[in-house]
Amino acid sequence: MLAVATALALAGQFAPDRIIVKFRTDVAPVSDGSVITGLAEVDGLNRKWNIVSATPVFPGSASRLALKMGLNRVFVLAASGPFDVLQAVAEYRTLPNVEYAEPDHLGQAYVAPNDPRYQLQWGLKNTGQDPGGDHPGIPGCDIAAEPAWDIERGSRDIIIGHLDTGVDLDHPDFVSYYQASVIWRNWDEIPRNNADDDGNGYIDDTLGWNFVSNNNNPQDDSRDSHGNPLGHGTHTAGIAAAHADNSRGIAGTCWYSQVMPLKVLNSNGWGLYSWWASAIYYAVAKGARIINMSLGGTDTSTTLRNAVDYAWNSGVVVVASMGNDNNNVPHYPAAYDNVIAVGMTDNDDDRVVPGHNGSGTYGSCFGPWIDLMAPGNWIYSTGWNDTYLYMVGTSMAAPFVTGTAALLLSRNPDLTNNQVRNILCATAKDLGAPGFDTFYGFGRINAESALHQVQFLPGWTPETLLATSTNGCDEADVAVSGPNVHIVWTNRGATNSLYYIRSTDGGRQFDQPRQLTTYQHNWNSFYPHITVSGNRVRVVFQDTRGSHCGIYFKSSTDNGQNWSGDILISDSTVESYHPDISSSGDTVHVVWNTGYRRSTNGGSIWDAINTAVTGLAVACAGNKVYVVKIENISGTNQVKFQRYNGTSWEPAVQLSNASGPAYLNPDVAADGQFVYVVWDQDMDNDGTTEAIIFRRSTNQGVNWQTSQTLAILGDNYTYRNPRLAASQGRVDLVWWGDRDKYWACEVYYRHSSNSGVNWGNTYRLCYNGNFDEMPAVAANGDTVHVVWDRMANGTKTVFYIRKGLATTRHDVSAYRIISPAGTNPAGTMVTPQAKVRNLGSTSESFSVRFQIGAAYSHDTTVTALPAGDSVTVTFSSWT
Repeated sequence: MLAVATALALAGQFAPDRIIVKFRTDVAPVSDGSVITGLAEVDGLNRKWNIVSATPVFPGSASRLALKMGLNRVFVLAASGPFDVLQAVAEYRTLPNVEYAEPDHLGQAYVAPNDPRYQLQWGLKNTGQDPGGDHPGIPGCDIAAEPAWDIERGSRDIIIGHLDTGVDLDHPDFVSYYQASVIWRNWDEIPRNNADDDGNGYIDDTLGWNFVSNNNNPQDDSRDSHGNPLGHGTHTAGIAAAHADNSRGIAGTCWYSQVMPLKVLNSNGWGLYSWWASAIYYAVAKGARIINMSLGGTDTSTTLRNAVDYAWNSGVVVVASMGNDNNNVPHYPAAYDNVIAVGMTDNDDDRVVPGHNGSGTYGSCFGPWIDLMAPGNWIYSTGWNDTYLYMVGTSMAAPFVTGTAALLLSRNPDLTNNQVRNILCATAKDLGAPGFDTFYGFGRINAESALHQVQFLPGWTPETLLATSTNGCDEADVAVSGPNVHIVWTNRGATNSLYYIRSTDGGRQFDQPRQLTTYQHNWNSFYPHITVSGNRVRVVFQDTRGSHCGIYFKSSTDNGQNWSGDILISDSTVESYHPDISSSGDTVHVVWNTGYRRSTNGGSIWDAINTAVTGLAVACAGNKVYVVKIENISGTNQVKFQRYNGTSWEPAVQLSNASGPAYLNPDVAADGQFVYVVWDQDMDNDGTTEAIIFRRSTNQGVNWQTSQTLAILGDNYTYRNPRLAASQGRVDLVWWGDRDKYWACEVYYRHSSNSGVNWGNTYRLCYNGNFDEMPAVAANGDTVHVVWDRMANGTKTVFYIRKGLATTRHDVSAYRIISPAGTNPAGTMVTPQAKVRNLGSTSESFSVRFQIGAAYSHDTTVTALPAGDSVTVTFSSWT
């Protein structure tokens, strides 16, 4: 079964035998085998889906407010047994008498990790714990971690520069089976070769640096006053980012961030400011988004302040502890302006003072430089030598703030450090005197409230569910031309089939899906790919329809309305797999594992198969054609590139330098003089592909610049199947990976606006704990379109998401051209105006282009036009 939805995608779990429907008119349903409402179209669907009961969600006499809201028209429609809920919802939504339809979703209590010692962590969830034995806590005096985790749990793109006594590098809560390592790894450094491979001044710094001993071993060695192992840095690292929900130990505030170990304190907990300053500089250079400093001194330093300012001005969030001396003497770096200074509270939200609840001589420092408070007394966390223990101090409070900041940046990586600080302060629970005060700052942090202030994927539309099947809908691909978005996928329902769907308004609404062909073989993959040039849409796929697998071609010359039959373009006597397609006007290029073929008239007539050219992906620009493939060289798979220079095919050149077996999965895109290639690569010869590698050529593939690593993760986790789109100087990249937790894959996106020179932040396009994979991307101007498939609840589904300005979502209902005073002779500048209406459901900003024939004005931007409203826009020039 297939379903189409143009609203928010239906993610998560729901009842398998019922849906919720709100009618536009009053109804009094009765049951006569099936539910009868008196609305013919509704009753038809009730019979189709075996709806046997209709129960009001809000029973009883309706109040005036309830009637105004239409609550009396909301019913649960229950079937005689399980049915295709998503398909039924999609069909009920199309009926004119239905205001909305949705699954009856299943909910649960806020996320609680399964870590066995989690109940000891009152700072994350305070249920009244009394760790000291004489001071029961007050429930709720915590950072509200569980409801926060229901919103966001973290991302490995957020690296925490951890300045402390080091970290226990093999602690089971940092490095555990089936979870990516918490410990950051410097992939630009080759281990144990006694060389400074990344040129940062540190030799073999694969896991950070020990600034105390000036070596590459940042192992925690801190001890208490009696010489017993303690693990101050391990403790603070665990508070910020220990693995959570891994059935061992504790839970970190942020579940999936990386900790960069930078040892700047000796075993007694002392360190030089120069070490701290150098470590700050190191952390910034190696990509830290947050720096945690659970340390401080009472002397100021220009060097230390300059290092802090450098980090802050580089966009890094800097967090430091206030100190434990219970006075208002400034401690540095906390007292510097560009630092989030953190004091500590107890399990009753009081400021920790000496002798309070077993705090000993420790008391939270105070002063006008304080920003926030966080739990700091009797804090349970990881310790040296794989242990766990309680500790007290503002050192423990700071990583709660650091971990919460990591959650905010994970949800929206575009947040600035000032925005992070402002959100944390604005959403903190006010303690002490009303408003800011020098003892509590802005109050105790509240992670849930802070995350509610952060928008997930700003600028992106909600997910749109395009198709679902209990046997699987997957292998989606997308192409775009103007306002037309074309998508194909494989449906593994009753018969394996190729399906197609189209949007003619930039992706706002989609037609009903259409079956283009039925596969005759039960393959795991059919590799359907789609390309478009104007109104000419072409598709290729593989199938076995004889003695061998072959490559088949289909085309439409009227924007997807009508399609040709299936045309075999490969040799029927040769096994042919994994096709790709690219087109420019009427010239079509197809490549597969055993050959290449070209048509110059849209696919009716084809040149002979060129068996000397093979590949997995193809792109074209002008009369140049570019192909990438995988070739085994000396036992190792490598990416090779081959180009057609306009008259002949040149020899292939090797682009990759993989160290071991890898999937590679290369893709290629072209944009004028620029050619781009991307692949996934095994970085440490362990058989998994940890990185996404990108290379570009600025002269049509003649010469290639140095490889860029655009995404990388820890050991034993995989990034796969990167896909590219390129046009007008922008490059869009998507891929998928199980980087955070085993069997919870997600789709990721990055963008370059200057032809691949610089790249923006990495965005996680979905976050649901399911298995999201195999994305594809297409772009048109400022709009990018992404599709992928998801495995959840026993089904495989296809989703679509869009970012950018979609002018076709808005109705140009009228326009007029106003000429200057007097006549309008030929060549005189005129000023066009257009009335534009927002047909969306929310306020939007968008661009408008006024066009007649081939001539158009400059784009004009409309900002925050409310849903349903119209505005007259004026263009500054007419060309």
